[in-house]
Amino acid sequence: MSKLLLSLTTAALVVGFASAALPSGSYNALRAEAGEVVMVEVTKAVTTAVNGPNTVTLTAKVLHVDKSSSKVKVGDTITIQYVTPKEGLQIAGPKPQPMLTKGDVRVGYLNWDAATKSYAIAAHGWSFDGQIENLAK
Repeated sequence: MSKLLLSLTTAALVVGFASAALPSGSYNALRAEAGEVVMVEVTKAVTTAVNGPNTVTLTAKVLHVDKSSSKVKVGDTITIQYVTPKEGLQIAGPKPQPMLTKGDVRVGYLNWDAATKSYAIAAHGWSFDGQIENLAK
């Protein structure tokens, strides 16, 4: 009886964690729908947390533009905001966004957020996971 209970508990946990991520292909679809695909260099990173997840505000210089619906240009300085779980906290859901720091150079998949007058990540933890060499020349 205890082996059956252990097996059922393990199966429930596996199913729970497996269903927490987005379906296969979802991140690629979100990236394809992003309004902005840009290579940026983080010039400033500020993280704040008050009894909850980290709110990250990045200031970044645009190094390359592959696609832009907001007409961002090379050389522009943009602000990017996102929320990520506290370090070490395991939660169910999409892959969390990593903590970027000053000097990081990444390809970002972003969307303009008029409410915050900044850019938001478009594909959860895959928003800065693009390959620089894949950008259009």
